[in-house]
Amino acid sequence: MPNPVFYKDADGRYLGCNRAYEDFMGLDCGEITGKTVFDLSPRDLAERYHEADRELFDHPGTQVYESRVESRDGVRRDVIFHKATFTGPDGSVAGIYNASWDVWFSTTSASISAWR
Repeated sequence: MPNPVFYKDADGRYLGCNRAYEDFMGLDCGEITGKTVFDLSPRDLAERYHEADRELFDHPGTQVYESRVESRDGVRRDVIFHKATFTGPDGSVAGIYNASWDVWFSTTSASISAWR
């Protein structure tokens, strides 16, 4: 999958991610797994992500919102988060899946395609 994807447990700890997320963050999945947003992101962004995750855990289902993400090299980009809860064997919410969409990349790609 070309979009950055990650998934977290009910405590907000990363369980895994795909290569696109690793590339964007500039970290290997092993460096991400077990961490929280507060371990990987600047505090202002981490608080926004944590708040959104809490909302989703309180109201299971899906969630879409736009925010910023900061890569390891300090570049901030606008992204659209597409999140959904998943359940464990007992039916309780066990975590969150996320696939992000880079707004700058999609806007730029659409502009380039239209220009051609």
